[in-house]
Amino acid sequence: MKVESPGRVEGVPRQGQEQGSEKRQPAKEDGGHVREGFRDEVVLHGVPQSELTPKAQEALTALMGENQRLRRELESARRRVAELEELADHDSLTPVYNRRALLRELSRLVAHSSRYGTPLSIIYLDLDGLKEINDAYGHKAGDLALMTVAEALNAGTRASDIVGRLGGDEFGILLPHADEAIARETAARLAAQIAHTGVEIEGRRLGLSISYGVHSLREGESAEDLLSAADMRMYRNKEQRLSG
Repeated sequence: MKVESPGRVEGVPRQGQEQGSEKRQPAKEDGGHVREGFRDEVVLHGVPQSELTPKAQEALTALMGENQRLRRELESARRRVAELEELADHDSLTPVYNRRALLRELSRLVAHSSRYGTPLSIIYLDLDGLKEINDAYGHKAGDLALMTVAEALNAGTRASDIVGRLGGDEFGILLPHADEAIARETAARLAAQIAHTGVEIEGRRLGLSISYGVHSLREGESAEDLLSAADMRMYRNKEQRLSG
């Protein structure tokens, strides 16, 4: 046996080296695959693909696809629920809250104001002469008048104010962080704007007017108390205007 150099014998592998092959590289992870030597191996849920039978691979792939489908359906259902909740809160005719949603928000704001001592006011208003408009021009004309009022209320209030239709020709406006003086000023400005705007019906411009009552939350009052007080003031003001 020929000696090439001290400590090395030709034809005999060094210690730790397998005969006829190079030392294998340790396995490395690479972007969701396991790299072992020169082979990439897909890992499915922590199990190397090579350890799964074809049927198991097929079943696992189908399960992953079903999981993705269910996720998409769940997200779609959530969006649909949000849309339905929004529809449930809005008046069917005008672009404001309906009675149920307005009363819910009133209860929430009363609880907040009572806890933190912040002012809260409400404007209760009524569209004058809606019955006469319906009788003379039909219900489409009356609906147009209600739409005109609702749009004016939305345009003339703050982003923090909440406008809703209480039913028929009656609307309510919730004004958080507003005392009675601010609420009265707001109501007078809205009434002037609505009177100035009017409504166009069958080629004729009809003037519109509203009656309103304002009340601010007082200690110990409930949401029902606040709404009732504003309602009573509105009717008193309406009677005074009509009798005057």
